[in-house]
Amino acid sequence: MKVLLPLVAGYLLGSISFAYIAGRLGRGIDIRTVGSRNAGSHNVMLEVGRLPGSIVAVLDFAKGAAPVLLARWLGLPPWAQVAGGVAAVLGHRFPLYLGLMGLGFRGGTGLGASLGALLALMPLETFVTLCILGLFYVIIFKSISSSSLVGLGTLALIAWWRGYPPVLILAPLLFLVLQGLFVLPTAIQMWQQTEDQQELILKKWLVDRQARI
Repeated sequence: MKVLLPLVAGYLLGSISFAYIAGRLGRGIDIRTVGSRNAGSHNVMLEVGRLPGSIVAVLDFAKGAAPVLLARWLGLPPWAQVAGGVAAVLGHRFPLYLGLMGLGFRGGTGLGASLGALLALMPLETFVTLCILGLFYVIIFKSISSSSLVGLGTLALIAWWRGYPPVLILAPLLFLVLQGLFVLPTAIQMWQQTEDQQELILKKWLVDRQARI
């Protein structure tokens, strides 16, 4: 029964769409209808403002970390801690409260919640990964999607190098797979609508700041 507590708490916390709230309070908009249409901190930064986006990022990190820390406090093993983080990401993607309000069970990709969970699981290693992700975003890719791919993949390698148990080594890859599954529908839609698919790959996904999915 103790295992269910971080799972339920993770989903309920994850379902709080801070990006949606920021959009409504900041500009009176549904953040899911503008920009990348992703209910995440990056889209809030670009469509509402840097300060609201930064606040949303911190809150999304917190809601990903909270169920992990709860599971650890309850004395649960690492796999249960990871499961709590996954529940928060699923809540972010399929927000209960927006659904109950008749606004649809559609949230964001959950990168912030994923990084928050990983920060609680492996603080030092994830901090290093965040620095790497930021460098790749600013200097090379200029795309959150591509930078997170490199960052989470690097974190898995660091966890392996540090000798962590398999569940923690696989955790970044699990969150990466979830990111891919959540982004895939948008990616397919963009692919179908563009006339030059090669240009889409080279520009929109790798070096175009406007490709903020």
